[in-house]
Amino acid sequence: MFISKALSGMACLFLPSLLLAQEPPAKTFRDTANVVVIEVPVNVVAGGKPVRGLTSANFRVFDGRKEQALAGFEVIDLEVASSAQPAAVPAPARRRFLLFFDLAFTPRADLSRSLAAARELLGGLHPADVVALAAYSRGRGAELLLNFTTDRRQATAVLDGVAAVLDGKTPRRSQTGGRDPLRLVVDQGTDLALDVTAHDLAGEELADLAVGSRGTAGMAEILADRSGLNVERNRDRVRSYFRGMSEALGQFAAATGGLDGRRFFVFFSRGVDGSIFTDSSGQSGSVGGGSSARGSLAKAIDEFRRTGWEIHSVDPRRPEGASADSLQAVDSLLSFAKDTGGSLYRYFGNLGTAMDEMLERSAVTYLLAFQIENVRQDGAFHPIKVELRGVPGGAKVFHRSGYSAPDASQSGIARVVTTAERLLSAEESGDLPLRSLLMPIRAPGGLVRMAVLLETPGAELLAGAKGEELGIEAYAYAIDERGDVADFLAQQVTLDVGRLGEEMLAGKSFDVFSDLSLPPGKYRLRVLLRQKETGRQLLRTLPLEVPDLEGDAPSLSALMMVARKEPLLIREKAGPNAVPYPFVVGEGQEFFPDLAPVLEAGATRRLTLFGYGLQQKGYKLSIELQKAGGEKVEGNLKLVGAAPTEPDGLDRLYLLLDPGGLTPGAYRLEARIETADGGVVSKTALGIAVGSPN
Repeated sequence: MFISKALSGMACLFLPSLLLAQEPPAKTFRDTANVVVIEVPVNVVAGGKPVRGLTSANFRVFDGRKEQALAGFEVIDLEVASSAQPAAVPAPARRRFLLFFDLAFTPRADLSRSLAAARELLGGLHPADVVALAAYSRGRGAELLLNFTTDRRQATAVLDGVAAVLDGKTPRRSQTGGRDPLRLVVDQGTDLALDVTAHDLAGEELADLAVGSRGTAGMAEILADRSGLNVERNRDRVRSYFRGMSEALGQFAAATGGLDGRRFFVFFSRGVDGSIFTDSSGQSGSVGGGSSARGSLAKAIDEFRRTGWEIHSVDPRRPEGASADSLQAVDSLLSFAKDTGGSLYRYFGNLGTAMDEMLERSAVTYLLAFQIENVRQDGAFHPIKVELRGVPGGAKVFHRSGYSAPDASQSGIARVVTTAERLLSAEESGDLPLRSLLMPIRAPGGLVRMAVLLETPGAELLAGAKGEELGIEAYAYAIDERGDVADFLAQQVTLDVGRLGEEMLAGKSFDVFSDLSLPPGKYRLRVLLRQKETGRQLLRTLPLEVPDLEGDAPSLSALMMVARKEPLLIREKAGPNAVPYPFVVGEGQEFFPDLAPVLEAGATRRLTLFGYGLQQKGYKLSIELQKAGGEKVEGNLKLVGAAPTEPDGLDRLYLLLDPGGLTPGAYRLEARIETADGGVVSKTALGIAVGSPN
């Protein structure tokens, strides 16, 4: 079939093409025929400087008490690694910095200095360094503000949001969509801002500070009241707060213990008065409130040490703010730091400069890998020990103390952190089939709205499910060539298996629809679809090229067939920010694209071709049916109508495809817009199958 219409102007083609992107981070666990590869990053330091030039022969690694043969060895030197290619640094060799703000014991002025110090530190990190931000408040406990990412814009957005609240400014509210459940995106620019408060991040504690209440400064007042019988009662109150923070920190360390790479926990806090570690007689070793506070601190430190976190405590007070009583607060900060190999920073000018020594000694990483078999998927911790041989005396070796086995039953922060890490990796896994449709639509401000439809067969999704309900998580994150997340979709639903199971087993598919607002360019779309109860999932990368739809140049967006059977479609809830559903015919009649079309003899099927400027003159539109080898098939396709052009320029053409006379097999429908001399300037295609007659 050949259709010629008068068209003019032409835009670039939208076709998913091979994305030549940087290699993304890899996972610690790589399953290959029951063999798991464990990768251990190691730093070797002598005289405060990294030791270079070592080989695999200089290392011995033990899993528990058993020495392991090295299956891999790599050297990563951040001084020579390209700053323009941060993703070239393997994930296990990356440095992870968790900037943690104590909102419970730190007054507002000191919190402001902590934020300034965090900005200075961010500016001194290597582009490949991974950063997360978190906070502890009495009302909300330990909370992840931003997940681990190399995107400095997101980290800055969090710091800006907290600083605005501390300054008493009214926080902006989100104008688009919902919050990112994986905490990878907190800000999408001026027009699409998702700020800290819109994420409910430590909101209660910061709100107290913003409206001028005593907030965390009230903690100092509690201890300052030393009159009569109030002394020990006040200490007990602070001990209770401190135990809560210590327990939360320990749980936070445990939840992030399965991450790759060297880990640095930067703890911004004023600390607590050391008197809470003693009883009323001033004894610290007796059983009572003091020993309880000290015990909770010791447990937290043990958890950090076990999971490989090196704590660096930052006291944000000015030198003139120090007093004999306040100096006791250093005890808690020093305890957090010294037992994990970290440092205490006080009265710093530029935190990045102050931490230069730590940054320098971790600049060279030796990545050791060994193989083990049959690791149980129970999240259990396995201790590791690395020894040096043939290295001059005085050299010290730094490495994480062990690894945690995978755990499908993770919840809370642990699940959020590990899910985000997998989405940002290059991992491809899972046995659920995935079908997808990506269609570009014009959007304001030079952006392109990418309509995204993800589909898996209902019967496949229900396989292995037990009970009457099944929780489903669907994520798609568009990652640009720098490795930053440009936009995302996230849907979490619970299926009523008792009501929908029969239909899904009979052929109903499960579809998720949303859209992504993106500037033109190349991306990789990381997709995760997961059954919450069983852990069954798929993890895939879809190459995504977003065209430039600005101007008057025509282009083709998508060619799709109308589905015969309505799927179980999940999309954004109705509301001011809901995404308009783009797949309509006639005057707003919705239809469902068939993402795996199969034609049967005698059953004519409807198609819709989407594009821009298809009514303009000077160009030729060709739509033809081809066999798998490219041979043209005549007489089976007919143009039956066109919809009025939308205000944004979007055109729709309606066609009918008659499979009569076609032999069973694979076919391809291709639409092209050509210049007068036959040059192809835009095209799109749809694969179809013709089944055998009954």
